[in-house]
Amino acid sequence: MATLNKEPLKSELAGAAMGNERAMARVAQSSPAWNSTLRTTCVATQLEGGHARNALPQLAAAGVNCRVLPEDSVEYVKSTLEKVVADDQVKIIITGDVPKGPASPCAPTS
Repeated sequence: MATLNKEPLKSELAGAAMGNERAMARVAQSSPAWNSTLRTTCVATQLEGGHARNALPQLAAAGVNCRVLPEDSVEYVKSTLEKVVADDQVKIIITGDVPKGPASPCAPTS
């Protein structure tokens, strides 16, 4: 991607590809699209709660879909979500099978 972009992003992408964490952080901060490409991301995709429009729900639930990078563990993501929520009444439950995807191969640089 470095060859397809202009400066200063070009240099930052090249640095990120070489493992430079500062360059990776600057690329991630440059746009939401790059941020979501370089980090594990989680999004609430389904919300449930209540039985009527004029009543407070007794229970509520949120389905959260996470795109977990190969270097991050499911346990790490769960513990991060628990820290972000920071509420003893909220339970984070992992449902279904969580297969670990392989890392994308790096393209040779020229």
